[in-house]
Amino acid sequence: MILFERIKELIAEAGISYKEKSRTIYTTCPACGQSDKFSILKQNGACVCYRGSCSFGKRWFPNWLSMTMGIPIDEAKSKLYSEEFRRVDINEEIKIELIDNFSGPPVRQMDIIKPIQFPEYHMLPIDVPESAEGADYLNGRGVSVEIAKKYGITYSPMLRRVIFPITMDGKTYGYQGRAIDKVPDGLRMRNNLGFRRDSLVMFLDNLKNSKHVIICEGPVNAIKFDKVGGAVCTMGKVVADYQREAILRCGIDKVYLALDDDAAKEMMDLSEDLDIPVYKLDIPKSCVDRCAISGKKPDFGECTFDECAEAFKNARILDFSQVLIYLRR
Repeated sequence: MILFERIKELIAEAGISYKEKSRTIYTTCPACGQSDKFSILKQNGACVCYRGSCSFGKRWFPNWLSMTMGIPIDEAKSKLYSEEFRRVDINEEIKIELIDNFSGPPVRQMDIIKPIQFPEYHMLPIDVPESAEGADYLNGRGVSVEIAKKYGITYSPMLRRVIFPITMDGKTYGYQGRAIDKVPDGLRMRNNLGFRRDSLVMFLDNLKNSKHVIICEGPVNAIKFDKVGGAVCTMGKVVADYQREAILRCGIDKVYLALDDDAAKEMMDLSEDLDIPVYKLDIPKSCVDRCAISGKKPDFGECTFDECAEAFKNARILDFSQVLIYLRR
């Protein structure tokens, strides 16, 4: 028997309903009683409650079973791990600790990765004379010095790059530097030593007091949603498990996807896996037409702040009756 099939059997045995997604199972949290933010990963039975104030945090399915059925943890393990399953190795890459002590704090990826020293010695505030070239580059992308300061952007004359910090819970865990000169695509970005994209969400603190998240691929794209707030940057079209966890822990109720059209598969996967409404944002026609004239690829980074606010207002919900297809020209 496949592990997640046994998990579903035990959930039913406990008398609890559930919703099955492609990668996860949603059911009721034994600690807070919420059913829309408690997820069980099919791959290995890792459980997490995305309700920020919940004490359950991140544990394994036997912990859920023990708390739900009121049985000892050893009995819960025996119910799940028959002789067939005892030889199955847990995927260590998930790095989720098995917590038998229910009063312990939840384990977060931010407790595993470490903050970095920021800014580095060669990075200057964006509003000083020595940063004029960096400020001019940002202004050319429609980002003023005032907005750049709001997002903590600095400039490195040594690297000739504008530097976007990756700050979560008030601590900086990495950065991404964008070249202000025309360079080959492979040299356009430069990250800090030890950079872990799969564990970091740029502008995550934008989600404080926000009930929605706008997921963008690049930092300028996210900044352009400043008028509506709640925009983050995943630095790529694939939203990794730890990135999704960090976002959902902020207590958001709606997800808006501002990803490029070539991320059609990733958008449909997120829509299927999440148990909260997921919307797609479309680039306004005014930006598409402008980019066609200038020979640029239309994306949200090429939009004005007003155009991004328009896209947010006109978002369309994704559901299983829709299929997103990207046709390469």
